[in-house]
Amino acid sequence: MSHDYTLLPVERRSLIGVYEDQAAADAAVAALRARTGHDDDVVVGPEAHPIDSLLAEMQQESNDAVVAPHVGIIYPKESLRSSALLGPPLIAIFTILFLPLGFIPMGDVDLWIRLLGAAVVGAACGGAILLIVGPAMGVKRTSEPLAAERGITIRLDRWSPEAEEALIVDGLLRLDVVDREERASGWMVAAQDTSKGANVVGEMVRNAEPADNDDVAGATPAPDRTPHRQG
Repeated sequence: MSHDYTLLPVERRSLIGVYEDQAAADAAVAALRARTGHDDDVVVGPEAHPIDSLLAEMQQESNDAVVAPHVGIIYPKESLRSSALLGPPLIAIFTILFLPLGFIPMGDVDLWIRLLGAAVVGAACGGAILLIVGPAMGVKRTSEPLAAERGITIRLDRWSPEAEEALIVDGLLRLDVVDREERASGWMVAAQDTSKGANVVGEMVRNAEPADNDDVAGATPAPDRTPHRQG
């Protein structure tokens, strides 16, 4: 969990959570009622301003990315993870594949120098391919919607530690603390693990699956999102 919002005044903190279906959203409201004793200021649906959740998620993706403008590179977190996983084996494979070239006679050049040169060239080729294949294997699909685009949004403008903990229930897609005065400011509190497995391999498998128009990224089909206020 990230609690960088601790410097934000309490009176400016709002909790905005996104849940995969109406049942999960109702469970979150019930948990909030049981934990804090009230739910009169909870708003569910479009009236909860899902745009704030979208802005917070996009901000988080930007903060987690590695940006190198001098070389024209922007790598999301997922791309860095897949590159780190694929890098060593890919470079090792190309190094081994190029090693036999070192046995080709080249004048008076010693064998060990030829082998070293072949290994360096092989590693460089593997690294060049890694720059393309590595990020592509881990990056999210462009068609994958953000949490607020596929779930039910809940907003609570009365922040408290108890309320924050109560909103973390099964079916939560993400939970953010947002600044009511500066809407572009948000801090992620919790998010669903969307990988198939607790590692980067599972994440790569999920991203490699073909997207279906009716069920993008394996998301639960959205139920009726008619806005309504709890209380």
